[in-house]
Amino acid sequence: MWSKARVKLAMRSPKCLQQGYSREFFDIVDNHPYLQFGGMLLTNCPTPIQVGGHPLFSIKPPEFEGKPFRFSGLFTDSDGHVTLSIEDNEWKAATRSWDVEVKGNSITIRERARKIHLILKVNPPNEIIVDRLDMALAGLRFEANGDFLRVHFPNGGVNEYTSCISDNCMVGMSF
Repeated sequence: MWSKARVKLAMRSPKCLQQGYSREFFDIVDNHPYLQFGGMLLTNCPTPIQVGGHPLFSIKPPEFEGKPFRFSGLFTDSDGHVTLSIEDNEWKAATRSWDVEVKGNSITIRERARKIHLILKVNPPNEIIVDRLDMALAGLRFEANGDFLRVHFPNGGVNEYTSCISDNCMVGMSF
């Protein structure tokens, strides 16, 4: 048991600030997980979404029988700074984020006061939901809520996806 003095000392230099991130694991078991990315449902896709030829998300099979599928992904803020990275179900939230809130099955990341850029939910055993997103990556801007995924392109074009499904594809969507 730590003394109050030891706790106060540890609070001056939290481990997550020393490392540059806080971390935890997702509980993804049983069947192949599926990704609800705004208005897109991506199921049975090893690479649900790729950007510039690189996976934005990937789902690998279990390493051994009885082990979980391995979900990886990357989220950036509206300026393109990485705020959340996921590698084989381990997520790491960057300490440079203005606020990271973990409540129940949900991770909420804010860029600044009243500016939520990501709400990510994981409902075990196999549901991953990008409930809200405002992200810039590789010249693209992604906006999502529970109903739509909107992608802004460098040339000014915009694509919006609602009620779409990609199933049994090697790559669900490629930008």
